[in-house]
Amino acid sequence: MAKGKRRVELSKRETEKLLLDFCIALSTIKKPAEAVCFVQDILSSTEARMLAKRLKIAELLLDGWSYGLIAKEIKVSSSTIAKINEWLETSGDGYRILISRLKSVRKISQSAEDRVDESRSLKRRYPMYYWPQILLESIVEGASKRQQEKIRNALEQMEKKNELFHRIDTLLRKSSRM
Repeated sequence: MAKGKRRVELSKRETEKLLLDFCIALSTIKKPAEAVCFVQDILSSTEARMLAKRLKIAELLLDGWSYGLIAKEIKVSSSTIAKINEWLETSGDGYRILISRLKSVRKISQSAEDRVDESRSLKRRYPMYYWPQILLESIVEGASKRQQEKIRNALEQMEKKNELFHRIDTLLRKSSRM
């Protein structure tokens, strides 16, 4: 800022409107990928890591962890933990709501992962039954971008999109994100 120019502060009403707009913008985020994009745009990696640690500290405090264990696990000072604990004691409703929702989402994700693990176990136990699927999956995972595009085009030609189509399509999407 140039010397001699004085910064003009926003009025309380203008500040509240900005904060409300910001909160409304946050509430419109529908998918984790959208949240990642927003966080990357608005926060530095240090700020994002700091906020993520605060949320984890609050979760561990609510789960009854001691300051010492939290400090060791999250690599934070006891004063940071005390500050989060103070927020939880004075209000902490936002933390509690988000942590509750996060735990619900984790349970759903874990049950989906368990089903995938069960499927992998069956494939290992009965490889002769699953060999065509295993072979196709390994071909797709090892294919170059150009080869994957050819496979995708061939799948689009398929008249009936079955379970195998969806599995290969999922693999192609995963590998194209990497």
